Amino acid sequence: MAADRPANVLADRAGLENGEIHVWNAPLGRDSDATGLALLLQPEERARAAAFAFDPDRRLYVHSHGVLRRVLSRYTGREPGELVFEGSGGQKPRLRRRPDDGDLHFSLSHSGRLCLVAVSLRSPVGVDVERVRPLPDARRIARRWFTPAENDALARLSGAAFERAFFVLWTHREAVTKALGENLEAGFRALTCALDPDGSARLVSWRGDEAVTRRWKVRRLEPAHGYLGALATLADFEVMKCLTWGCDGAAEAAVGR
Repeated sequence: MAADRPANVLADRAGLENGEIHVWNAPLGRDSDATGLALLLQPEERARAAAFAFDPDRRLYVHSHGVLRRVLSRYTGREPGELVFEGSGGQKPRLRRRPDDGDLHFSLSHSGRLCLVAVSLRSPVGVDVERVRPLPDARRIARRWFTPAENDALARLSGAAFERAFFVLWTHREAVTKALGENLEAGFRALTCALDPDGSARLVSWRGDEAVTRRWKVRRLEPAHGYLGALATLADFEVMKCLTWGCDGAAEAAVGR
């Protein structure tokens, strides 16, 4: 997410337009920041956070869901704590809308010490981010979730090249699955991707249909050193603004195709 043209984004002017995607990168803040964000959560979210066995996981959950509320408050004009989300189980969360909200779509992902929030108008959107790291059982995971052709491509790689390719495929697939509103297992079973020689992934088909995926767009993201991500939409878009969320809510944007 290198900045091509820095610009300030004011708290009272989100500036989201049709044909535009905003992707917020929110690094994990200090303990005091997490305390403030926790106050924005609804009781069920606080209960979910309290259920985590390890404090880093609890902090990341509170941070990402608190930031999500603050980000969406910019686009809805409502207080972060007033936002209500719907969807349960394997369903994609959605914002309970008011008539003046418009057709607003969002997606949240978090890993390691950061989270990403993608926001769009009209077109469903999915975002995923993963901290690139060694996974002792990565090849077993790949055999379970990826297609034979994808596994054949991974089999030719090792070390850092394998790790990167694995997470490129994973984030690519999960971003598309989120945009479609599918649960992970159903989406991964129906989706076919290809790993190109340059290490990039591309869509091949959805439930065996190659034509439908030509209307979708997936863009690889590198939001921070050691992290890989992907943004997926079910329609083309003209501009992607990559924004950084700080503890004070200040932001900088980069505009690009």
